[in-house]
Amino acid sequence: MAAQPIPPLTEQEYLSLDRAAEYKSEFVDGEIFAMAGGTLRHSSVSSRLIIEFGRQLEGRRCTVFNSDARVRSAKSRSYFYPDVSVVSGEPLTHEDSDDILINPSVIAEVLSPSTADYDYGKKFKRYRDIPTLKE
Repeated sequence: MAAQPIPPLTEQEYLSLDRAAEYKSEFVDGEIFAMAGGTLRHSSVSSRLIIEFGRQLEGRRCTVFNSDARVRSAKSRSYFYPDVSVVSGEPLTHEDSDDILINPSVIAEVLSPSTADYDYGKKFKRYRDIPTLKE
């Protein structure tokens, strides 16, 4: 018996699965990709970025988010959990949800040897589709 291809998921199917899951997953081209756990070094670098962004943006109308903030790339209908994201002005969400950010100005990813190619390639291409993204 030949293996049957898995049909692509819809955005709503992904969101239902991801919201109910015990772990975070990203969604690209109808496929779900489980996110690997980070190292202590990765966590430390992410934390320092969040602190520094917060310090640099103090007094401005900006919000800094950690990796719990899901970001949607509307053009590709992809969803990611960047290590750090920043919104200038009011955070906007997809379809009035409370967990899908659609207007980041800055996204920061802490790279590791195992994720660098993906982060620089497919993920970065979809990030560039976000019209509010500046950096």
